[in-house]
Amino acid sequence: MADCCMKVRCRRALLIAALSMLVLSPLSLGAQEVEAWFSDGNHLAAYGSIRQASLELARQLEMQGLTDRLLMLRLEEAYRKRIAPSKAIESLKKDVARFGTIAGMLASRNLKAQTPAEVSEQILRLDIFLRAGLSEQECAFILDIALGWDGDRSSRKSQLLFNRITAAMAAVLPLRSKGLIDAETTVLLAGALIMSDRPDTEFSAQIAPLEKAAGQNLQRDAANLAKKLSATRQNVLFEQVARFGSLMREQQNPDGQLQRPSTEGGGSQGAGEGQGQGKGNQGKGPSR
Repeated sequence: MADCCMKVRCRRALLIAALSMLVLSPLSLGAQEVEAWFSDGNHLAAYGSIRQASLELARQLEMQGLTDRLLMLRLEEAYRKRIAPSKAIESLKKDVARFGTIAGMLASRNLKAQTPAEVSEQILRLDIFLRAGLSEQECAFILDIALGWDGDRSSRKSQLLFNRITAAMAAVLPLRSKGLIDAETTVLLAGALIMSDRPDTEFSAQIAPLEKAAGQNLQRDAANLAKKLSATRQNVLFEQVARFGSLMREQQNPDGQLQRPSTEGGGSQGAGEGQGQGKGNQGKGPSR
């Protein structure tokens, strides 16, 4: 009889342990870095009220195959900037939505890296441009122009191409963020740099004269530079950019202004920012 009771207790203990693992595993396995961040007493004191909501966001990232380090970095940024918890969690929700959008952009174009850590690095790099002012549409079209120029989807070539794409975006970003060029010219210049025979380490030097001049003829000078850089490929480039411009004009609202990104879809606002800076709309790149 005693042996029977002991077996029942053992089974019950095993069952409880198994159920506990099922309940706890999403938090312990899917939110490791966020959990670790909240284990710091100062962090918990400041943001304890949004801990559970943050862990839920971390699980959402895990379900998309993304690491919660992306979220942890945004938490840290908000903490350093002393953002109120209520504002921080709303921004974190937008961040997570935007991370998913970026991951989708990369995956659909076979540009997504192999490991979670590498994918996180890619997402963070593109996210910099979205938060600084490039729209999702601009990023999507630049990615597609690059793939149209070099369609080799092997892992190593994809990473090299991704590096070239982000170098081009970084080169044109100062002009775009200062409002010196519009979305169409941004895509034109980035595409021209990618298609050029210049190494990506020289991209910023190619754009620097435009930024210094910044005169009334900037759009014309940008077009001339794009023709020079793209050389024999310029017809393809300008055709793609014309398609992008048509799409942007179609999506103007009645007063002629481009619609801003939806706050539901992860605009350009980050957890450490008060206002989003994104321009333009969400959208897909040109058909290939």
